[in-house]
Amino acid sequence: MDLFIQLVLKINTRAERKVDKELNVDLKKIRGKEGMLLRVAEAALLDPAGTVRRVIYPVVGGEKTLKALAAEAAANEAR
Repeated sequence: MDLFIQLVLKINTRAERKVDKELNVDLKKIRGKEGMLLRVAEAALLDPAGTVRRVIYPVVGGEKTLKALAAEAAANEAR
């Protein structure tokens, strides 16, 4: 019985480490989020009929940055 309990604890510990590692990858911090949000809002207000790709992406630094921001927000929400 002791061997079974040790095995279950070991499996549980590995699973927790794996989940923590995956969440930490998503939690990569994006510097200057507040400033980016302000620039996005200003750009959207200056050209509300413009497309996201033409108006927002250049202000933030591209699609990759927006995806990273979304991933960080989702990871923070999950925690």
